[in-house]
Amino acid sequence: MELTELQQLPIFRQANDLVVSATSIATRGGEVVGNVVQTMGAINDMDQTTQQNAALVEEASAAAESLSEQTIQLSGALAVPAVGNDRLALPQR
Repeated sequence: MELTELQQLPIFRQANDLVVSATSIATRGGEVVGNVVQTMGAINDMDQTTQQNAALVEEASAAAESLSEQTIQLSGALAVPAVGNDRLALPQR
């Protein structure tokens, strides 16, 4: 059974609609991939920044501990016995 051109027309229209829909889906899929790649880049940047911040915190912590130790040593070096007192006192200016 052969279809006439008039009978084939709705089939061609539906086929064309399917092609248009598939093209639209493919285009949107490409946009989604682009957005995912962009998001992954932003996450990578945030991860690098977090690692840099962690390293800075470690450095600051080590510097604070060193400063604390130096303060204790300096306090010990400046301490002199007070006359008539068992405790150490800093010299008066």
